[in-house]
Amino acid sequence: MNKKLASQHIFILLHGAWHASWCWKYVTPLLQQADNFVIEHDFLGHGINVKDFRRISLKSYTKELVKLVLSQSKPVRLVAHSFAGVMASQVAEEIPDSIEQLIYISGVVPEHSHSMMHEFGFSQSRLDDFCHADRIKNEMRFDLSNPEKVKNLFYQKASQTDFDFAFKHIQAEPLLPMHQNVKLTQENFGQVEKKYIACLEDNIINVKHQLRMANQANIKNIVKIQSDHSPFFSMPKDLVLAIKA
Repeated sequence: MNKKLASQHIFILLHGAWHASWCWKYVTPLLQQADNFVIEHDFLGHGINVKDFRRISLKSYTKELVKLVLSQSKPVRLVAHSFAGVMASQVAEEIPDSIEQLIYISGVVPEHSHSMMHEFGFSQSRLDDFCHADRIKNEMRFDLSNPEKVKNLFYQKASQTDFDFAFKHIQAEPLLPMHQNVKLTQENFGQVEKKYIACLEDNIINVKHQLRMANQANIKNIVKIQSDHSPFFSMPKDLVLAIKA
């Protein structure tokens, strides 16, 4: 029998900004143990999915993810960490019948006609304070270069070994998608089943901000875990329990 058809659920794991599929190395095997089929997706310009950053947009992110979802044998569960919540939301708008559930992990849930930058009110000065991001305009990218800030913001509860692994693999982030607006409707996005996993010790997206976004999207299923912004490293077992809850 086809493994996908026999699986309990199909999970597509979506990494956040500056990350790639490597961040799920503890989560994937735990989900697979429960007879789930798991796909780790690299967005354009991340991991092995190499692409010129000047040619990456929210539309190209979304188009590739829609294609992946539609290629599956049944509706999927999209698990979106942080910035990936923007793309997951747009995909749910475009193909709602193909999404069994949207699961946000400290995820950005934008309002209609808002971008991630709009949602957070980021300016360049705040970005510099936020994570020492170097904005390189001619290459259309944000870089992270300060390990102490990255540790304190992303991984304050992770082991030193996991932080060293993560910082070695962190890469530049395309600039344009963060500034582009989603288009969401109650008729499509609003009808998709959703869950929000709130990370209570998140130093990037304050838990009050997480819950505000969840509430404005009318998400009733909220699971709280005592995690930093990166529970896939700091508490993967608790994260998987929350994903499956």
